[in-house]
Amino acid sequence: MPIIVDDWGFKTLKNLFPPNLVRPIEDIFRAKPPILVLSGDPEVEERGLILEMGLDTSSIIVVDHFNDERKLKAYAETYWRLLSDGARKVVVERIYTGPIPRRLLLRGRVIERVSIPYIEPELCIAGRGCRLCVNSCPSNAIVVGEGAAKVTSSCTLCGLCLGECPVGALKHGIYGEEAIFRLVKEISNHYDSAALLFLSLEDYRRLRREYREFAGRPWLVPIKLLSVNQLTLTHLLYAASMGFTVAVVDNSGGRVARRVRAAARILEAVGTGDVQLINLEEIESLTLNQGKRLLMDVPKPGLEGLRELLRLLDASKISDLVEVPSIGFVSPSENPCILCGACVEKCPTDALFIEKTGGMIKLLFKHSACISCGICVNICPENALDLREALSPQLFVSGQGKVIFMDEEARCRKCGGPLGASKAMISRIESKFIERGFPERLANRVWLCNRCKRVA
Repeated sequence: MPIIVDDWGFKTLKNLFPPNLVRPIEDIFRAKPPILVLSGDPEVEERGLILEMGLDTSSIIVVDHFNDERKLKAYAETYWRLLSDGARKVVVERIYTGPIPRRLLLRGRVIERVSIPYIEPELCIAGRGCRLCVNSCPSNAIVVGEGAAKVTSSCTLCGLCLGECPVGALKHGIYGEEAIFRLVKEISNHYDSAALLFLSLEDYRRLRREYREFAGRPWLVPIKLLSVNQLTLTHLLYAASMGFTVAVVDNSGGRVARRVRAAARILEAVGTGDVQLINLEEIESLTLNQGKRLLMDVPKPGLEGLRELLRLLDASKISDLVEVPSIGFVSPSENPCILCGACVEKCPTDALFIEKTGGMIKLLFKHSACISCGICVNICPENALDLREALSPQLFVSGQGKVIFMDEEARCRKCGGPLGASKAMISRIESKFIERGFPERLANRVWLCNRCKRVA
């Protein structure tokens, strides 16, 4: 029977691979020499463990749990074909995240290749003004081209952008948003209770090196990320909703810390789950606090997935605002709005919209679509809007628009026909004309419809 070792304690072939892939993988393991499969990058201490077990490190295949079914199948078929052809000895020194060229396998060596995040243009809203990923990148590696953003080769794999994209357009083959959801779901199939420890690659290596006895606890499941800053509020709430204790290793006090605090507050209000922020030195005190497990499939990316999850958690009973990054709450400022529609025209997610009903014009705010980009505040000519990075679970779950401003629709002073704008806006235009020296009788013509202007 082949030996399978991975970072989260899965010990059987059935649990490691999808059922439809078991057969080709079994064919691989019938080959000689025996093959050790590692989930994750083989660290120095892991290599030492391999040698202690008397296994040959020249027969290692690296397969990562984050890989999707299509990529796993490609691994299986490639190795099965080459091993069947007599290529019995394959050395994989590091994870190779792209397709493995046949020539490298035949030479018996796979070189390291690091994959950077990529952006799906059809989902990206950079063309409409969103710059959240660009603003989050400390190395200026994201540029905006024709209609979408693009990650350049100067990317340093800090992972900050992955936690900022509000629509799920930013992807990563191994450490992407959806991959983390799938991993949590997979772990829930094998653990009734566990503590999920989210940490960066650097902290993971330190955990394995300095805290080996705690890393080996059967209920402690380390999950490696490029950076914990890529964790979204949805990630944290979803992991907790699966009944896990959730701990995030971070001492920066930055945006991820605010997300952890927001998740903890929401879970406390709904009476289930445990999310906490810890230093690696505090791992000794980490204990299991199992919450209620809710049956839920992998969430959709972006704000829609968060809305579904909050609805499942019954968070609509939380009426207070919860401070959290990357989610916006728009409210009126002290200055009056003239309902000019500039904010509506520039909003990249249609979180602001105007309705005209019953002789009234209303500016409404759809909280479940707001990404806190700040475009509306910056473009408003009247400084009439305020923006906070905050979540109102009640309003967010409802998906309904909240009226921010409303005013009567202006009507022609001669025929009474609608002018298509608010009274406040027509009054402001009239006052602007007067300020610029126009005679009052000419300025008053803004209160007439086009037909009445022609005959006046």
